[in-house]
Amino acid sequence: GTVNQLAMLARGPHAPLMHIRLQYSRSICSFDSSDFPEQWPYDDNTDFGRVDKSDDSSFYSQPRYVTHIDDRAIESLTEYYQEVFEEVGKKK
Repeated sequence: GTVNQLAMLARGPHAPLMHIRLQYSRSICSFDSSDFPEQWPYDDNTDFGRVDKSDDSSFYSQPRYVTHIDDRAIESLTEYYQEVFEEVGKKK
C-alpha cells in the first residue's frame, strides 16, 4: 500500500529501518473537516505576538533538559521502539 510505497522512497543506510518503522506506524487520532472552523479564528498580528522580544540566542545559550511530551506519550513511544527494534533484530 501507500506506506510501503513511501518506504521504498527511503534511500541510504536507514532504508530498512524506515521500512519497518512505516509498517508499524499507528494512527493515534483522526480529524475531519467538521473538527475545524470554516475561517481562521486567530488574528495573526495580535494572537501570535511574542511576549519576550529579546534575542532567542540568550535563551538557547544554556542547555535545558525538559520533557516535551507527557507520560502516556513516552510510554507509547517506548512500546513502539521495542516492537521496531525487536523486528530489526529478527531481520539480522
